[in-house]
Amino acid sequence: MSKDVPVKGRRPWLLLSTVGVALATPFLAWFVIGDLSFGGSGSVGLSHGSGPYDVGPESGFLVGGVSAVVFVAALGALVMFTRQGVVDPWSWGIVGALASVGVVAAFGWRLQTAAVVGANIGAGLMLLIGPWLIVALLVLAVWLAFAGGRWSLRRAWLFTLASVLVAPALYAGLAALDAYDASAGLITARQYADVRIGQSRSAVHERLGREIPKDEAFDFPSVPGLLCEFYYEVNTGAQSCLHLYQFCFRRGVPVRKNQN
Repeated sequence: MSKDVPVKGRRPWLLLSTVGVALATPFLAWFVIGDLSFGGSGSVGLSHGSGPYDVGPESGFLVGGVSAVVFVAALGALVMFTRQGVVDPWSWGIVGALASVGVVAAFGWRLQTAAVVGANIGAGLMLLIGPWLIVALLVLAVWLAFAGGRWSLRRAWLFTLASVLVAPALYAGLAALDAYDASAGLITARQYADVRIGQSRSAVHERLGREIPKDEAFDFPSVPGLLCEFYYEVNTGAQSCLHLYQFCFRRGVPVRKNQN
């Protein structure tokens, strides 16, 4: 872009570059931080704040690669605009605050989904302070924009109110995830009996829903060469779980099932 292009004509590109950094940072930080689990895979008593959610290596590298390309391109555009005198220190403050929001969100998500032995204390602490730290950074970005002369005072207060509402929205989202996680892997004895050897795996999932996290699936020996999934039996009586069920698949077809 040549220097004779009016500043007003560059503003949409400046906004797009800022949004690019803000959106790419949480995904890039999530990839760079990596899994924060400790205690060993398959250990009894592993605890998660949320999840775990299956993100394979291929998907993880795809997320990291795409977010890195977007981040570098957006950051490069901001550097170019700085050299052209379009981006001032106030603008870089806004970009820094939004990027920090992404880092906090990514770190918090890694803690929430980490598998740890015993209580996930880090996830609990992040749940207390993380949403409000994000709100503080968003409010900082709003008032940096106001101080730089981009917004009126009325608009600054409107965006400040919107930023404050982010915290309850995050807590509501985490509560919805907790409800989603709590419904995983709970079946009745009748549902277990209805699964037949030779059905497709998709038919089994349609009947039973999601399996429990693999870290909770103890008391069954490993079965080499088979993909095994596990469910709890639900009872409305004094005990909430009576049996642990195992379904093992070969090439997408159940070949054995067990209970203990």
